[in-house]
Amino acid sequence: MATYLLTLHQAASLLEYLKAQLNKSVCDQSCKHTKQWLAMNIPHEQHEAILSEMEALGGYCDCEILMNCYEKYEEVFCDEMGTSLKLHKRAESKNVIETYLANLQEINDMTLDDFGSRRKVRKTNKLADSNRRIAVDIEERYPEQKESFAKLLLHHNWKIRCQVAHHMLEVMNYSTEYRKMAFDEIKDVINKDISVESFGNKIWLDQWYKEHPEDMSL
Repeated sequence: MATYLLTLHQAASLLEYLKAQLNKSVCDQSCKHTKQWLAMNIPHEQHEAILSEMEALGGYCDCEILMNCYEKYEEVFCDEMGTSLKLHKRAESKNVIETYLANLQEINDMTLDDFGSRRKVRKTNKLADSNRRIAVDIEERYPEQKESFAKLLLHHNWKIRCQVAHHMLEVMNYSTEYRKMAFDEIKDVINKDISVESFGNKIWLDQWYKEHPEDMSL
């Protein structure tokens, strides 16, 4: 059986703290709330090791610690905790789409000058990876959120619609009707004739049709 640096009681306490903080505002892609909890509950010399363990479990920020790490803890503590973590997961599922949109907004706020900064590019890549994981989580762990996620295809921002369309097709399973809507959004971006976005989506669509010729009829 795996063992972790936090005890059962500590893990449950951190989960409750993160859930409460993220219910107040969306994750800012940092571990500030986790660090706050550590400062209040754990000796300072253990902080770095615990944060490293969280990263190894897929928790690079507060929302990822909430969504990813406690699945691992549940595997170890399920007999003791009964259904408590499952109930927590239902509550945290309410925040995933808000976090997804906040991530996209930050990505879309990037300017050409920002792409000259390695730090900002790394952060943007991290946000994009986080959103892909959120889409997978909605598909696998929060199916009750799939309808709300699909409705993002009606968002006023075409960049958000396009990213949602990609995730719906690449890592999620939707009906033919929704898949057609997703393809239409990607084709719309291609038709906008915006140099980088249109070219990139054209390459993506051509490659997709090679691998999934059955989708050419949609």
